[in-house]
Amino acid sequence: MRWTSLRPTLSFLFGNLSKSELAGITENTKFGYGVVVISIVDAPLRFGVSARGTQDYRKADTNALVVLHQSNTGEYLCKEEELM
Repeated sequence: MRWTSLRPTLSFLFGNLSKSELAGITENTKFGYGVVVISIVDAPLRFGVSARGTQDYRKADTNALVVLHQSNTGEYLCKEEELM
């Protein structure tokens, strides 16, 4: 899981996340892992794929992409029956 700060919450609903838009990252996240992005108040927002592991994240430039957008929780809930 990754945490997003309040400011970029809306921008991530429609795209990828850069390092500057994250407040933290779970230890031992690997490249290509499926992740759930949660808000600073622990509300799940999005599903994505990690574009960097924990070690690469720490070394990355602030503008580097770290989460690639897959879906949001609203999209999942609307299509839940189709997906099951």
